Amino acid sequence: MKIKDMNRFQEIEFYNTPDCEVMIKPKGDPVRVLAETGKENRVFISAFISHLVTFYTKAWEALSLLYSRKEPNRLNYEYWIVSRFIRCNFGEYDANNPDIDVWGRFHFEEVKCPIRNECPFAGIVCKPEFNTTLSFRETNVLRLVIERYKVDDIAQLLHISPHTVANHIRNIHEKTSTRTIADLVDYWHTHNLK
Repeated sequence: MKIKDMNRFQEIEFYNTPDCEVMIKPKGDPVRVLAETGKENRVFISAFISHLVTFYTKAWEALSLLYSRKEPNRLNYEYWIVSRFIRCNFGEYDANNPDIDVWGRFHFEEVKCPIRNECPFAGIVCKPEFNTTLSFRETNVLRLVIERYKVDDIAQLLHISPHTVANHIRNIHEKTSTRTIADLVDYWHTHNLK
């Protein structure tokens, strides 16, 4: 399974079986069933949950509430959240267009669903809204990046690890659709951030 930095996915195709199992096909690896247990599944589920919490907040909140009765069994709870999100957004096997691309971006599909127009989770869990709001900490990190501080200096100033700073910077780039520091400076000024 290609998961970069434990929070980033690369080129994965999902599909649903008639028995409602979620199949995972990472590029270059064999297809496998998403299961509640097993080291590879736990790494994948943990990284997927982290991605949902950061980038698809409303979907995460809705699914957390839906499966709240399962929460005492953490492994089962997280498995059902990830399984449901994938089943609602990535149902068809199309090997030429991965559901998660090389940059870790999700490409949602029109999944065949018998309750599409009646489902209370339409637009929340299926085809969810991408969270572009920077967190308080991300805004602080961005401010220091704009002021030309290096990752290690930002980590020291904010009392967090350099790895955490790098994760924040990656998330900032993803949320703002930027790739370079110059793009971030433009974003900062365009949005009148302080």
